[in-house]
Amino acid sequence: MKRSLQITIQASLAMLCLFIATSCEDKEAIQKNEELRVQIVELEKKIGLMEIEAGEDPGDQSVHLKHANEELAKALKTLESLDDEKTALEEQQKQLVKEFRAYQQKYQVKE
Repeated sequence: MKRSLQITIQASLAMLCLFIATSCEDKEAIQKNEELRVQIVELEKKIGLMEIEAGEDPGDQSVHLKHANEELAKALKTLESLDDEKTALEEQQKQLVKEFRAYQQKYQVKE
């Protein structure tokens, strides 16, 4: 009888140890689960902020790049046109200065 009581007590202690070990593992799992939930919430907040910063629909950036390239091409054409106009005006100025010098030579002011 004493022997069977001893076996029963040992079995009960083994079950209790198993229950405690399982319980500790469950607590660790629950704690880790809570930590992961907190991280998920923080990441969702970051995603929300990034979406706000990006605008309503960041979408395909190629549309913005295409528009920027078109604007750049237009600006370069305007710059080239202005350079051509500047060259023409400089030539015209040289011609007018030359004509004015000839006029000054022809009609000198007498003092």
